[in-house]
Amino acid sequence: MSVEIQIIGGHVAVVDEQDAPAVKAFRWYGQKSHLGLRERVYACQYTGSHLPMHRFILAMKLARPLRSKELADHVNGNTLDNRRDNLRVVNRTQHRANAAKKQTRTGASSSYIGVSRNKDIGRWGCSVTKNGIRHWPEPRWYETEAEAARARDALAIEVHGRDAGGHPIARLNFADTSVEHLLIPWGVDLDAAYLEYRGREQPDGAEWISFADWLEEGE
Repeated sequence: MSVEIQIIGGHVAVVDEQDAPAVKAFRWYGQKSHLGLRERVYACQYTGSHLPMHRFILAMKLARPLRSKELADHVNGNTLDNRRDNLRVVNRTQHRANAAKKQTRTGASSSYIGVSRNKDIGRWGCSVTKNGIRHWPEPRWYETEAEAARARDALAIEVHGRDAGGHPIARLNFADTSVEHLLIPWGVDLDAAYLEYRGREQPDGAEWISFADWLEEGE
């Protein structure tokens, strides 16, 4: 069962019932954090060390203090959802991978995380970066923005993995994404297959099919 905690500033945090007594022993205020164009609100202790509520609860969950290089991460990205199942220990790279996309700036080509449009060829691409190394999926380019976004999600799961609870480390564009979106039939020449996919005859009124689904149908 979840319990709502009123914090100074008009915000409301959510904690598990088992943690409510310990949390209510302190006064909490909303601390705004600006990341790029994004704004997040964290609940912090009003007096003393100003310890963030999510670190306070995660330490109780682990039954030990967090180490200096350990970061407390909100699985679903809601910084006021401090239920135990939504909190995990990550490193800085993993924490960055779970960041939401910055608010779309003027001229940005996509509202999806990790997706951009190549104006020269008129198609959508995606990538995932970890430890300074950029990764791309196969095939590299997609006809639609949403298809590229799903490929990016699958690649993000493959590159960053999952936590002990089975949750993807990286923030996803679609909650139902799985690594299977990237699986390609063994022995397929991707370049040749994509040319065939682009050049196929499409009957009038036929439902659009993605490249990945088209490959599966051809097995």
